[in-house]
This record gives sequence, C-alpha cells and structure tokens, in this order.
Amino acid sequence: MATTNPFRKPRVFQIRLLASSMSLLGRSSSGRSLILFVRSLPILRGFANFLLGYRRTFPSFAKAQASASHYIPASHEHPDEIRFHTSMSDAARESDYPVLFCLSRAEDDLHRVFDLGGNVGNLFYCYQQYLNFANDLVWMVYDLPSKKPIGEKLAAQRNEHRIRYVNAISAASGADLFIASGSLHYFEEPLDKISSRFRTIVLISVLASCRAARNSSLVCKN
Repeated sequence: MATTNPFRKPRVFQIRLLASSMSLLGRSSSGRSLILFVRSLPILRGFANFLLGYRRTFPSFAKAQASASHYIPASHEHPDEIRFHTSMSDAARESDYPVLFCLSRAEDDLHRVFDLGGNVGNLFYCYQQYLNFANDLVWMVYDLPSKKPIGEKLAAQRNEHRIRYVNAISAASGADLFIASGSLHYFEEPLDKISSRFRTIVLISVLASCRAARNSSLVCKN
C-alpha cells in the first residue's frame, strides 16, 4: 500500500505562501530590486529556487511537469479540478474585461471561434452574458479529452448547441477568432508556430492590449 508523505502538504503550503509573497513584493520597485538582487547571486538564487519548488522557473515544460508531480500528483484532468473550473464558468474575471471590450466591436462577425485550452467552455458561458452571440455561432473548445464528456453534459443541461469539443488544433483552420485565455503556458509549441498554420485568425490573450485594425478585425497582442 502506498504511503502518503506527511511533509507534502506543509511543503506545498510553504511554496504557495512564498510564491504569493514574492508576487506581492514584485509590485513595488524596491521589491523588484530585491528579487533581482537575489537572482544575481548564485548561492541565494539556488536557495530561493529550492524554497520555490515547482513555482520556480524551469528550462522546459517537461522538467516543470516532472517537478510539480512530486508535490501535486493530480493535474488538470483530475475530476475535482474540472468541477472547480466548471463552477466558475459563469463568473467573469478581471482579465476577461479587456477581451470583452475587444469582442464587443466584432461580435457580429464571429461565426467560428477556436478556444485553446477552453476547459468545458467557460469563456463561452461567461462572455455570452455580455455579448450577443449569433445563434449559428460555432464555439470550438480544444482541451484534454477527459473534459469533453463533462462539457457535453453541461451543454446538454443548458440546452446549448453552439459549443463543439474538438480533438485537434487543426480544427482552428478557418476560424474567425483564435482565443487563448490563460492556457498558452500549457503548450510547449510557441504561439507563432501554432498560428502560422492558419490563415484568418484573430489572436487574443488574457494579458493583452488591443487596438482596432484597419480591416475592422480585432488584433490583440501581448
């Protein structure tokens, strides 16, 4: 029988507490200077990386995933994780408002949307409360296969026919909008390589500043 590491929960708590504290510290110029100073000294940098555990910077996605698995064996396919995000599907986050502002100028031209890492369609359910999506809109969600049946069940419960759960990024071909909200860091392939496969795509990121392009489409860039 597998035994549970009694130090795992305290260690995870310590890592999260330190990461949150450093995030708050980095909001001030003096705090950022302190963090940069720590990073500049190999000994302090190594000690800080140890304390940050899986919240530190890694050279590759694979190494980050391997480190995180030692602390938290469950990932985004865990049922509790999916249920948590499903419960938040109607709530707008602060980061959603710039995207909503952009889309409010182009909602009449949206017919096919590709949602990269879209969970169970959270963005669709949230945004439709603020925007008038067309009845013939097709909102394609690409995420882990384990989320598909939960998303389909939710869509059936809400009598929502505009959501589709696709199995490949290639489904984005011909989409009017390619949206990646808080999901790019889960994909090793750079965004420019992903988007270069498709001809007509409008890119929107969570942390984006947007401007209206001359052709009336919306261009958002980091």
